[in-house]
Amino acid sequence: MRLFITMLLLCGIPISNVFSQEPEPKEYPEQAQVPGKSSVSSEELDIPDLTWTMNNALLSSEARAMTNRINAGPDKYTGTLQVNVPLYEMRTSGGVIPIALNYNGSGIKISDYSQITGIGWDLSAGGKITRAIKSKADNFTMLRDVNDIKKWNTKFIWDHQDDNSWDTEPDVYFFEFPGMSGRFVLDGDCIAHTFPYLPVKIEYDSLANLFTIYDPQQGARYLFKDYATSSSRIVQGYFSQYAGETDSSWYLNEIKYPDGATVTFSYTKSNYYYTIYEGEIGIAKDGSTVKYINGWSVDCERRIDIDSYQLTSIQYNEQEIKFLYDDHKTGNASNTILNSFEVYANKQKLKTFSFVCDTFPNGNLRLKQVYIKAKPGHKRPIASFTYYEDPIMPGHTHRGFDHWGYWNQDGENLSGCPDTEIEGISTSDFASTRIPDFERTRAQSLKSIVYPSGGSKEFIYELHRGKLQHKDMMMICGGLRIQKIIERDGINYKPSEYSYTYDGGVVYADRFNYVIKNYGTYHYFVSPRCLSSIMDFLGSSVVYSSVTEHLPNGSYVKYDYTPFDECKDIYPEKYKVLDETVEYLGFETSEDMPKTIRAWCRNLLQQETAYDANGKIVKRTKFEYLIDSTACDSIPGHVVYRSHIGDHTYTCIARYYRICCPVL
Repeated sequence: MRLFITMLLLCGIPISNVFSQEPEPKEYPEQAQVPGKSSVSSEELDIPDLTWTMNNALLSSEARAMTNRINAGPDKYTGTLQVNVPLYEMRTSGGVIPIALNYNGSGIKISDYSQITGIGWDLSAGGKITRAIKSKADNFTMLRDVNDIKKWNTKFIWDHQDDNSWDTEPDVYFFEFPGMSGRFVLDGDCIAHTFPYLPVKIEYDSLANLFTIYDPQQGARYLFKDYATSSSRIVQGYFSQYAGETDSSWYLNEIKYPDGATVTFSYTKSNYYYTIYEGEIGIAKDGSTVKYINGWSVDCERRIDIDSYQLTSIQYNEQEIKFLYDDHKTGNASNTILNSFEVYANKQKLKTFSFVCDTFPNGNLRLKQVYIKAKPGHKRPIASFTYYEDPIMPGHTHRGFDHWGYWNQDGENLSGCPDTEIEGISTSDFASTRIPDFERTRAQSLKSIVYPSGGSKEFIYELHRGKLQHKDMMMICGGLRIQKIIERDGINYKPSEYSYTYDGGVVYADRFNYVIKNYGTYHYFVSPRCLSSIMDFLGSSVVYSSVTEHLPNGSYVKYDYTPFDECKDIYPEKYKVLDETVEYLGFETSEDMPKTIRAWCRNLLQQETAYDANGKIVKRTKFEYLIDSTACDSIPGHVVYRSHIGDHTYTCIARYYRICCPVL
């Protein structure tokens, strides 16, 4: 049946989809948009490479338009800063191929490494599908076999327990191509299901190992063929051990439009690595105390080796965009960085977009400036960027971080053991705190965007804050949300201030568990990183039901969402494995198992209310959506584990779902 219900509509537009603002002046006449024809527009305003101030005064209309299109503000659901800097659009007969810089301002974690354009930044150009492996890489025969819960019994598990390829959970795939991004799973029949639902058709050819995505709105076909994998190794001194494949990626090679026009994407192979802190801490319980056992503990690093492809060109008829890279090496990492991209037509170079970068003290890449160069010695600035650099963030193997992985303390010889509880007994005597620290969480985050006209946007952050789920108390949580944005139209202009307040916040994590395993009631092994689900589907540590934007003139707009308690993620179903069948025991609430995610019914805007400076309602808009339950798919995943039930331990199954349900 079909149900009309009032829900929430996500008001923060994903940065990869923000291409609908004022278009860049056309680079080509209309005939260039017809397949087989191209034409070059050579009208360019050359700006000599004088001083920065003189360049500001000589800015072209094109550069001003690009500055005006830079979109920077908080996602109204999470409070996270999102920045979109459109750079260029390749125009085709079937649409445009946008190239843009995107920034996510949730904070820089200790384990975060720079992308090709700088830490926190991502270049949107072309497309990619990335697989996050759950337990084992997808084995579709096995996934089809395990989906029938009636097949599970003691013999079924014994028959598979020694099979290293036994797969019980569908992997999660993240995709992006011009104008759209999302995620999906493949079921046992190799059929793709997006979650949340998106109106695209995704096909996987397992024999050729390639993906094809069909966009029914444009009628375009996107082919992902080039394939690369990533793996990790545990490193302890001179000892190194292979730890398995971590993920894999397929790269966009071709877009085919309904009129036959084709856009091709070319790549070159690239290999890079980075290193993070890893460990396993041994703890013994002795009466009413717990002790750190050095002989049981493993203190090491995890090296992530990535085989990837770097985009080298995008071609359409006589148009081409070429991407140029430099090597970037630090003590614990090696990768490539984007130096520039060049725009060609009929083999004539029209302009170059260049990226000026240097590094933070810990080796992270810092994007400082983006500019256009029409000819050698002639520059057109687009924007420059500043960051919060004090205090100085340590290296990526530093052990001082909070529950969510953000830097929270200094120290050369910090314990890898987290300050947690073992059977109600604190480990604080030999552990490191996991409480967030604002200034350290903010380190290396974007502070301001400075425009060539002298105008700027400055970003003031604060930590997330919310109510604990099972206690009537508030908690400061990891990650950043926007408190204020201060805009200036020029150096001597009066600033305009936009501020944001957050209400109804609930901490997403219902526990912070670090225990990897225990032997009896006296011996435990603990992870330095939290094992619980502590981040919402959209990457926030706190889920808000109301966000208010306060405007410079005193008016404000309030955005209301469904309260978290009305649409929580669901604990997995729990089954006890018996000799002939399984017994349903309800929901697994005591172990850290994957949940059935229902963020798709939380992050939709329910009501938007505008107030004047006196608090009087000027406009109120409510939103209703059609939930097509007849087209709803639930794809199960399973985790086999041991659980204490009464006085005994049994083999159990946790069963969760990925829900694909159209919201219209």
